[in-house]
Amino acid sequence: MARHNGIVWTKVEARLEANASKLWSPQQMEQSSGEPDAIGQDKKSGEYLFVDRAAESPSGRRSVYYDREGLESRKEHRPANSAVDMATEMGMELLAEEQYHALQELEEFDLKR
Repeated sequence: MARHNGIVWTKVEARLEANASKLWSPQQMEQSSGEPDAIGQDKKSGEYLFVDRAAESPSGRRSVYYDREGLESRKEHRPANSAVDMATEMGMELLAEEQYHALQELEEFDLKR
């Protein structure tokens, strides 16, 4: 529960049950070996915020370029995908740099990559 300070799980559960389509993106994280976890609630929309809290990038989401432009610029040994495209396909957004640093304050992640 130290990871979830201020989150009332019965409220999270009730919101998800009321809108089951919101489970699709966290399920996509899990299917790609990620560990979706609620980290807070958006103050404007009231939506709960989920991030992937896997200690390291899941194997299926490594060796990719950040965006399509970088991917297309690669002449040889091009990775199969970009992080931006993968996130879009899963119905998610990548964290902004400041959000990623804030997540690092909660716990250590991606120490190897």
